[in-house]
Amino acid sequence: MQVEKKRNFIIKFLYLLIIGLIVFFLAKYVIPLLTPFIAGLVVALMARGIINFLGKYIKINKTLLRIGVLIMMYALVLFLAVEFGGRLFAVLKDFLTSLPFLYAKDIQPVIIKLGISLTERFPNLQEIVNASAQSINSTILSFVEKASTGVINNVTGVAGKVTGLLVKTTFMVISSVLITFDLDAIEGFIKNQMSPRTLHVYDNVVNNTGHTLLMFGKAYIIIILVTFTELSIGLTVLGVKNSLLLASLIALVDIFPVLGTGTIMIPWIIYQLIVGNYRMAISLAVIYAVIWVVRQAIE
Repeated sequence: MQVEKKRNFIIKFLYLLIIGLIVFFLAKYVIPLLTPFIAGLVVALMARGIINFLGKYIKINKTLLRIGVLIMMYALVLFLAVEFGGRLFAVLKDFLTSLPFLYAKDIQPVIIKLGISLTERFPNLQEIVNASAQSINSTILSFVEKASTGVINNVTGVAGKVTGLLVKTTFMVISSVLITFDLDAIEGFIKNQMSPRTLHVYDNVVNNTGHTLLMFGKAYIIIILVTFTELSIGLTVLGVKNSLLLASLIALVDIFPVLGTGTIMIPWIIYQLIVGNYRMAISLAVIYAVIWVVRQAIE
């Protein structure tokens, strides 16, 4: 009996080990190679939805409609990448480059002032306070310099990967075009291999998933547009530079549940409080509160 249990345990362990090795191999070596084709499939699925929608109202050749939709999709992506990507890169680079200067100009004087205030109230702690303030200043300044330099180098290093990115993008575009033209035939072939019961389950899963993703995407588009409108109006009134670009960046960050608007707004408010710009801090807090209340109402 014990031998039988041990043998079953060993068989199950080896079975799970083999599955784990296969998953690891696929995740590490196969999926990265297939990424352009997976992206092409996603683009083709999105294009098919748009093609089917437009096909109800525009009576033209299906081939021309497919080509037109794909051209418009890629033209839109290219426009957004050129128009906003370049500007966003420039703004981020300028901000990261100026981080050490901002610290030395705004935050360091606050730490020094706090140290002076403590030594005036507790003269016996002067040496400890001075040493602590100097240590804190040097540590934070060193961290800020290393962080800003490291991020800038990583962002700039993307230029060295342009060739690989272009190759992957080319494969993605070609695969999306081919899949778009043959997607119905591919899906039909797969369905023909299924039993009636499996086909019924497949249709239910596809329909429910598609409907859920459509409603989910629609809801998030509304949230992004509302958040962008609130931020662009508020930041423009406050006279913030590049207000529209900054509003679009914060609105995009708001998509991610783990991050949200507060990831940028709360540190910004704290920074304004530290440097003594209470008017800006209160104004940003009001904008953030409005965004939070409206988002909760929309959700």
